Amino acid sequence: MSLIGTGCTNEVEASAKTGNAIDLAAAANEAAADIGNYAAVAAVPADEQAAGDVVRGMFAALVDRRWRDARLDWRDPANMGRVERERDGYERFIAEVGRAVADRSVDAMTVPLEIVATAAGGRQMLYTGEATLQRGRSGDRAWKIERIDLSPAIPVRVDAVYRCADGRSLTVVFDNRRQTALADMGRTTWRLEQQRVASGIGYSGQGAELRGQGRDADWRVPGQPPLRCSVT
Repeated sequence: MSLIGTGCTNEVEASAKTGNAIDLAAAANEAAADIGNYAAVAAVPADEQAAGDVVRGMFAALVDRRWRDARLDWRDPANMGRVERERDGYERFIAEVGRAVADRSVDAMTVPLEIVATAAGGRQMLYTGEATLQRGRSGDRAWKIERIDLSPAIPVRVDAVYRCADGRSLTVVFDNRRQTALADMGRTTWRLEQQRVASGIGYSGQGAELRGQGRDADWRVPGQPPLRCSVT
């Protein structure tokens, strides 16, 4: 409302100088219609919403260790085994469920997943993957989980100290969830974004770049030649 009101006020002040009349009611109605049209376009289709809700409900049951309730959301409850075991190994288990994507050719939905699991000692691990859902058989047309594919767990945060060829140390804090890294060489801290590479690691940002394979990496900053570094 404040945006519409501000726009109308400015137009009224301008029209007082020019003598041109403005129909405020018509302008407000037009703005309201535009907002309604946008909301209709942005709304999540019912099937996609329903599929996402099934996955959210299943993970909510897993978080509380309500195994029986969680199995009800699967077409074949036996397929829940791995997810159940992963959950049972952690103190906390938080799942973020993305927006479902429909595959109309096979009447299926794919829902992206990101899971942060916290061990008893406080260490956090990150899983990413997706859930695949299909319609229930016969008369039950509710969405059911067919399978959940998760990547191997990686630490949410990794701290690494590199010893470089010139004797200096490069400290890098990798945030695998945000796909960023903070690199510090004592006087300057660079914020780097993860880059897509064929193998190894690749991060760049603010003119700096870190690329490596295994324990070794090349560190580049503006105006200086590449520096070879190795994890200590």
